[in-house]
Parts: sequence; C-alpha cells; structure tokens
Amino acid sequence: AVNAARIFFEENGCVFQEIEGANDYGKDAYVDIGDGVYVTGICAALQIKGGKSFRTVAGDYRIPVDEGHRRVWAESTVPILGVVHDPD
Repeated sequence: AVNAARIFFEENGCVFQEIEGANDYGKDAYVDIGDGVYVTGICAALQIKGGKSFRTVAGDYRIPVDEGHRRVWAESTVPILGVVHDPD
C-alpha cells in the first residue's frame, strides 16, 4: 500500500517521504504537494492502509482509529490524510 501511494503521489508531481516503521506513530509518510512544476507549501501526513479489510459492506473505506492515533492526529501540526489502497 505504501509503494502504491508513493507511485501515485510521485507520478502526480508530489514529493513522497516515507517514515520508517520504527518511527511510525500513526503517520506512514509525508507528502509535499506539487503543482506540476514546483513543490507548493502544502504538506500533509499520510496514514496508509492496504487491502479489502478496510472496505465496508457499502463499498466505502474506513480506517479504524484508536485513542492513541486520535490524539496524535488531533494534535498534529499538519493535516493527516487517510489513504486506503485496495488492489481489487
């Protein structure tokens, strides 16, 4: 899932910086958004999940949030985006 996200963002002019697993506390990567020519000042952290287990019966996707992640995300100085890669 992380590699799929990296490919997507890099192919769309963004800078993707993966966070090593030992330092992963609810943020799997940072992405700096590009405009096709330059990197903009917009940055977000990504929580990346993979597989159909994150797909609901209705076909939506959900990332479960425990209290620890909720606190980290709520206090983050950058937005946290949830990304689910479902190869199906």
